[in-house]
Amino acid sequence: MNSEAIDSLTDTVTKNKRVRSLSLARCRLRPRTIQKLLHKFMRLHHLKALDLSGNDITFTVAEDVSLLLEVDQYLEQLLLDHCVVSDASCEKILQSLHVNRSLRLLSLAHNNLSASGIIPLADVLRENTALAALNLSGNKLDAAAANILADGLRATSSLVILNLDDNDLGDEGASVLLQALQD
Repeated sequence: MNSEAIDSLTDTVTKNKRVRSLSLARCRLRPRTIQKLLHKFMRLHHLKALDLSGNDITFTVAEDVSLLLEVDQYLEQLLLDHCVVSDASCEKILQSLHVNRSLRLLSLAHNNLSASGIIPLADVLRENTALAALNLSGNKLDAAAANILADGLRATSSLVILNLDDNDLGDEGASVLLQALQD
């Protein structure tokens, strides 16, 4: 997507206040293009849902996603499935949820996240009272990750949907999570 196309897309979304949801999933956007789009979307108070699934979210892009979530207190849904989000990028994105109170749904499915990527998530769950749905399906979450996640689940009252399909939680991890959800 060239600069002219980015400007055209953002101008259209900016002017058309009826656009509440924008999906750019699997558009093969380069990281630099995603960054430009994120900067343009920073103050679109009418945009409630953004789907960037299937695009490469590098650490630099994750920094801009984090900035968007810090600045934009209106975005309610963010989908980053199949984005090659690393544990470090995930941590960067999650930092913004300490201040963001609008995001209700976060999907990080199929990103190869491991236990180290879940540590900041458990911290967020302890503080954030807005996040209601979390999709972590298809990652590399094991029993150790389940133990970390369980700590956050015990402290949250807002999370009502949790998807952990296609992870390697095993009996131990499932048991720990079940106990945390019952507490």
